[in-house]
Amino acid sequence: MRAAVTPFGGLNRNGSYQLLPTSPPKDLNLRKSTLSTELGGPVIENPRRGIVISSDDKMFSPWRFVEEGWFQSLAACSIIANLITILYQLNDPSLGPALFWPNQVLLCFFIFELVSRIKFFGRSFLVGPLGQVVWNVMDIIVIAAAVVDIGLELFLSNNNSSVVIVFKLSRVFRVFRLFRVLMEADLTWTQEGHFQSFIGIVIGINGLLMSLETDIEWDGWFYFEHVLLMIYSFELFASLKRDGLAFFDSKGPDFFWNSIDFTIVFCSVMDSWLMPFLTLVIKVLAGNSGGDSSGKSALGQALMLMRMARLMRILRLIKLVKAVRPLLFLVVGVIAALQGVVWVLILTVVSLYAAGIVTTRLIGHKMIFADPSIIDDEVLSPFLTVPESMFTLFRAMSGSLSQKEELAIDELMKTLPAVKFAFVFFMVTSSWTLLSILTAVVSENMISTTQQ
Repeated sequence: MRAAVTPFGGLNRNGSYQLLPTSPPKDLNLRKSTLSTELGGPVIENPRRGIVISSDDKMFSPWRFVEEGWFQSLAACSIIANLITILYQLNDPSLGPALFWPNQVLLCFFIFELVSRIKFFGRSFLVGPLGQVVWNVMDIIVIAAAVVDIGLELFLSNNNSSVVIVFKLSRVFRVFRLFRVLMEADLTWTQEGHFQSFIGIVIGINGLLMSLETDIEWDGWFYFEHVLLMIYSFELFASLKRDGLAFFDSKGPDFFWNSIDFTIVFCSVMDSWLMPFLTLVIKVLAGNSGGDSSGKSALGQALMLMRMARLMRILRLIKLVKAVRPLLFLVVGVIAALQGVVWVLILTVVSLYAAGIVTTRLIGHKMIFADPSIIDDEVLSPFLTVPESMFTLFRAMSGSLSQKEELAIDELMKTLPAVKFAFVFFMVTSSWTLLSILTAVVSENMISTTQQ
């Protein structure tokens, strides 16, 4: 319904008539704010009558669809599709003819969107709030660069010149238009339960796909990877938009998980988007410069960094811990038990260190043998130094001795039967006592954490 406004009143959003005062109120600014909410738009003061009336006619404009959700979603999908075609064309120039007309259709849509926004906002398109004006100017620059790029591609015979390369790379800056759409969109629905359930399902699917991707060679994993990363990036962007700087507040209750989420998504973006884009830029520039050795070297380094960054994808499994509540309780209990566990581990290391020194001097240095020649040096190899003795005793404590170590200990016990009593004493004090204490500390902290 049109919220018509007269000098004496107007229709509010509910369709009822709203009377306006014929004399200036005491607090005019407060009254303007109230009427702005009631009438659904900004208000101004009538200097002759001293009343406040609405000046917002944008809701009746035929171009108002540019601010509606369906059109912003269409614009976001068009930007993503345009970025995909651009990156494919930069990676493989032979796809240029096949992608020419899809790029033209998308460019026509962007021009239509820009003209529609200019018609809707009018003079306020370039004269208004600074943030909005900056985004609008950036839209004009990006679309103008795209038009110039098309002209250069049509009329220049040398498509590998530096100017053409620069304009081709400038196409990627259209991603900022996607940021604008997301900044202006209403993302409050991401706080609802159905979206959080959807994210939990996505995390579970991602965990399953990681194992399948490791064992099965298939080109389709590439597309699944990017779709999942877009979902994670959108979730992180919605959280940052909602919380602002409070997202990184160290005193906040979710600071730990927020930091984990940001690290996971940032590493994934570096691996899947930024590093491949950097590699692509180096490849294009190196091809334009004739493929010199420095360009090839930089490309090789970028590929090596990309392969190393790919290992950071395993961090996404941490998001599964956050999504599944029993796993979250288990992790919180383990973290709470770390303080007690650390002291048990320190006691274990000290015990192994002391036993390692004694073992090395008595067995490794043959002090325990009346006749050192009766024992083979191969038997003493697990006890020649303190670190080797500590590692051998640790493996004995955990029940994971190698065959060589088992044979050495058995031969040692046959040669010197008194060693059996020392071995039994060590196993009782280390494997039974220390590991039991460690289990008790972890269990007690997990029980207390679950009760809380």
